[in-house]
Amino acid sequence: MSLKFEYYYKGKKVGEEEMDFNGLKEKSEFNNENERGLYKKRKLIEFLRNQEKDRIEITYTQIEELLGRKLPKSAYEHKPYLSNTYSQPIPPIWLNLGYKQVKLVLGEYLILEKLK
Repeated sequence: MSLKFEYYYKGKKVGEEEMDFNGLKEKSEFNNENERGLYKKRKLIEFLRNQEKDRIEITYTQIEELLGRKLPKSAYEHKPYLSNTYSQPIPPIWLNLGYKQVKLVLGEYLILEKLK
């Protein structure tokens, strides 16, 4: 599977990258920083791709378990970190998979809905 990420700043596109993680099995196989970052997000990507429901509630704890790391302090204090934007590291995952965040309770959970 590959995902295309587009990065925007103040409404202007400032970059893009396409990441393919087919065949990435071992951390030792990484060729660059992009592959390493994608490997860390792989479980979250797979979790979302395997959902059968159109509405998903996911807790901060679940996100952290899937990413294998604690979310930064800003994710607990500022809504933009997990808002529908390409300027933060995590939202492009659900946006590129056809989801939109419709509710966020800081430090607790968020709800994603599949776009139709």
